[in-house]
Amino acid sequence: HYPLRRQRQMCIRDSSSSVALSLYDAFHYTALGHLHAQQRLSDRAFYCGSLMKYSFSEVSQKKGVIIVDMDAAGNVTTTPLVLTPPHELSVLKGRFEDLLTHPRLEERENYLKIVLTDSTPVLDPKSRLEAVYPHILQLGYEGLSKEELAEQIAAKVLDPEVMKSIFLQADEWEI
Repeated sequence: HYPLRRQRQMCIRDSSSSVALSLYDAFHYTALGHLHAQQRLSDRAFYCGSLMKYSFSEVSQKKGVIIVDMDAAGNVTTTPLVLTPPHELSVLKGRFEDLLTHPRLEERENYLKIVLTDSTPVLDPKSRLEAVYPHILQLGYEGLSKEELAEQIAAKVLDPEVMKSIFLQADEWEI
């Protein structure tokens, strides 16, 4: 095995910068792996891509397989076949109240990354949004650093009016 640093060097999207495509000419078909996006390098060389989306950076990628037919003479025909997962990956972006009160129902069954654009943090946004979107995998804020977020949350939690509101709501909670 190559060290990890070497593997990263080998996995360049444009393989022509690391391996000459002409090296594959001796083969009828070359199936390459490791890259997540399906890519056709030539009539004979393909990256098959991954079967599933493994990151939110792959949201716009179509996943599938390449069906390869080769006759006795070595002539190759390839047919891409798109796979549809039971849950797509999606990214929802918007203000907390908008996402909650105007739900995007077409996204309800997808695995979600939610990016809140509110200028101040919302108390317990994930569990509140899960009433509408049950498959939230990530939730974050756009434009707020972790430090700003922590400071604003601490200020809200220590605010006497917020504490009073939480205490009064506790009577309604089932324990």
